[in-house]
Amino acid sequence: MDDLAILVQQVKHVSSLPTVFIKVNELINDPQSSASDLGQVIEKDQSLTSRLLRLANSAFYGFPGRIDTVSRAITIIGFKQLRDLVLATSVRSLFSGFGKDSVIDMRTFWEHSIASAITCRVLAVYKGDRAPESHFVAGFLHDFGRLILLEHYPQKCEEVFRIAKDERRLVYEVEEEMFGFSHAEVGAELIKSWRLPDSLVEAIACHHHPEKASAASELADLVHLANVFTHACWFGFSGDHFVPPLSKAAWQRSGLKVSMLEPALHKIREQVDDLMDLVGGS
Repeated sequence: MDDLAILVQQVKHVSSLPTVFIKVNELINDPQSSASDLGQVIEKDQSLTSRLLRLANSAFYGFPGRIDTVSRAITIIGFKQLRDLVLATSVRSLFSGFGKDSVIDMRTFWEHSIASAITCRVLAVYKGDRAPESHFVAGFLHDFGRLILLEHYPQKCEEVFRIAKDERRLVYEVEEEMFGFSHAEVGAELIKSWRLPDSLVEAIACHHHPEKASAASELADLVHLANVFTHACWFGFSGDHFVPPLSKAAWQRSGLKVSMLEPALHKIREQVDDLMDLVGGS
């Protein structure tokens, strides 16, 4: 793991999260904070303010009146979903200049990330989870280790993608052969460097192998399922030309039913376009 830590540290522009997210996270964790307190932090970031107001006025929430203040938008969206949006846009900004010469089209990468985030949260809701917000973050970040590999080893990654496609294999399997680790482990190290929860680190590290997560790791199971479903429905593209195999054990542990897939997919499709425009757009 030392090599992974060094790799993440070498990519300096992602070594720490933007200050705005850190401050927002601190305020949300403070029971004494208010929407006004959060608004004062967010209003210092014009881009984030614009995105927040657009989200509050989008079909994603369907609020009948016009929302024109940050504090009102925060009230509509809620503190925990606000943290999701701030984290997503903060991470998006870290990679704003990335991908111009990448073998992956970045808009399709953002679409895959956002669709996975929404799918993970929707599955958590159907499962009856009382705190589905953390699932959005896990789904959104699960493939970000791939961006670090692409930035640090562009030619080697191009070879990885070529081999995976030609040999009809999954990219993470070829990454493990070429690098000695996969994007999942790199992503987990990135999340660890940001001092985000251990459950999130584990879910990202194990999203291809949920059986390797600690016992009853519900978050790892749902990130795995969300990734598989997102690939199966062709939401975006993060490098794989083939759908990863579904872990039967993860599906059984989730308690989800096949009958919920169609209505869940309808909800996911409704939300992806809105959030792509807000987070994945320029």
